[in-house]
Amino acid sequence: MQFDAVIIGAGHNGLVTAAYLADPGIRKAMTAYESFQSFHVNRSCLLYAENVPPDMPILVIEGTNDRMYVAKAVGPLMKRVPSSDETVHYLKNRGHIHLETPHIKDDVVETVDDWLRIHIQTESARKRSTPASISANPEQL
Repeated sequence: MQFDAVIIGAGHNGLVTAAYLADPGIRKAMTAYESFQSFHVNRSCLLYAENVPPDMPILVIEGTNDRMYVAKAVGPLMKRVPSSDETVHYLKNRGHIHLETPHIKDDVVETVDDWLRIHIQTESARKRSTPASISANPEQL
């Protein structure tokens, strides 16, 4: 009998790993060339982050036990993002995958929901305080 992986435990990470391993669309190994391509994609994402519009709200959800992107790297990354509205939410003792899984935890949903509610209210208030445009044609007034 041959195994690709053995999952011990029934916690969140085990369930996510099991779902990923069972998904035929997800590759389980990478060549050196593919690793280089992955590095290039991540570097491109950093360049994209530097060009985010200053008025675009940003929400980052980071696990303190993330093995893909170290939690302490979020600060330097956010310094590169020119947005004036940045929220970073750390999930204690959590890993990398928070939304891209069928096993989304309640605290992740609440974090996103709260953030959206605040930003929808803020955007609505901003629109109410912005004066309506005045037509240049007096007959339209």
